Amino acid sequence: MKILLMTESRLDDQIDDLVTDIQSAAPEIEEVKRMELVRKTFPGFHDVLIFVGEGIEIAIIEILIKEGIKWGIKGVKKKLAEPVVISIFGLDGIPYAAAKVSSSGEVEHLDVQKMPKRNPLPTHLL
Repeated sequence: MKILLMTESRLDDQIDDLVTDIQSAAPEIEEVKRMELVRKTFPGFHDVLIFVGEGIEIAIIEILIKEGIKWGIKGVKKKLAEPVVISIFGLDGIPYAAAKVSSSGEVEHLDVQKMPKRNPLPTHLL
């Protein structure tokens, strides 16, 4: 199983920890591809997008969001001044799970029903 992790380049020095945590918590994820998330403006938070392939089990999505939250809490306590939003999407761009870690370390699970659908991910990227 493969996933695609998209983050801003300013998180590059910290994202390796998340990749390691994901792969140790879910060994069935054989490959974590990475891609830079490019923005013209800064939204006031760090965005971590995780795209998963078709047929992924709910248990894996739960592991991904759990590891993302743990990584976000460590990040805001160590270096990150802005909140972190971790979102998991299917290849079709439909959100599966999301959470926000505030700069104080407080966790808020976001309602994916209210999140906008993203553009579908080209299948060759995953």
